[in-house]
Amino acid sequence: MTKSQHTAYGPGSFKTEFDKRLKGRSLKINKEMSMKALRLLVKNGLRMEKELLGPFDNAVKEAERLIESKKELEIKNIIKDAELVGEIAKKLLKECYPTFEEVVNDLSSVQGVDGPLQQLETKYTGISAEIKHAIRINSDSWKALKVRYVFTSLIIREVFSGNKNENTEEIKESALGTFYGLLMDNEKDPYQLVKKYTEKSQSGILGYFYQLFKDTLKLDQNHIYTVFNSAVTLSAKTPDEKFLDNLLKTKSFDTSKEIKQNIINEFLMEYSKWRKDVFPLNIKRIAPKYSDRKVEITKKYEEELLMKKHEIEEREFERIRLEIEGKFPTG
Repeated sequence: MTKSQHTAYGPGSFKTEFDKRLKGRSLKINKEMSMKALRLLVKNGLRMEKELLGPFDNAVKEAERLIESKKELEIKNIIKDAELVGEIAKKLLKECYPTFEEVVNDLSSVQGVDGPLQQLETKYTGISAEIKHAIRINSDSWKALKVRYVFTSLIIREVFSGNKNENTEEIKESALGTFYGLLMDNEKDPYQLVKKYTEKSQSGILGYFYQLFKDTLKLDQNHIYTVFNSAVTLSAKTPDEKFLDNLLKTKSFDTSKEIKQNIINEFLMEYSKWRKDVFPLNIKRIAPKYSDRKVEITKKYEEELLMKKHEIEEREFERIRLEIEGKFPTG
């Protein structure tokens, strides 16, 4: 019976016509027949839908369930990977900035980073470099404070280099006061900043270095900006972890532990702001997201399901064909 003949009958009349034509004959299924046509034959002609089509439908449903489970598992793994990126980054922060991280006290659950990093890199090419970039302290206020510190160091060093015979304890202590003043001053323009301190008059211990400052420093606008540009370059070239390590270990502030601690506290305050407000955004930006891969993942599993359904259809078609022909060998 052809497809056109089949569609000319309703389910009831088709069954009647089918039984009449099948009487006294064997039933052979054309191997080129579509599964859709075979389903109609089983349902409306043989009335053996549950027996013959049940295993096929169940196999398709199971394939759909398994594919959906695989998809959900991949989504969960992406979420776990995103969390792992954050934990690795925190671990690296602890390695780079241990003193400040002890104050922050936000511990990572990762014991070592090499294994987890390699694991992530196999799935997300370039993620290792992105994590290492994300732990760079990239807030504007931190960068400005770091440049100001380097600039102030260069200026103070210039004064001392012109007065090698004036390196007394009094001068050193006075220099620290000037250093801290330059570092914390609100003046943004480097020339105006230095000019302010050459025009200041100080008495007492601070007066020792102020006089040297006025007498020695070359108060030339081009020179001051050249020093400042050198500070910008040197600051950018010096990794933050090395910079902080030098700051914490320097003996330049040994004559005043209070000033040293105040300077460290300024950097700690800026670090804490960055750690709280900027660092999470850095991690969020690079962490794997399902939304970024939704189209790719959906397409992958849709194609896998279509392939699986095709395999099931071929297998089940053959099973159904053989069962039907086995039930009707002679009519």
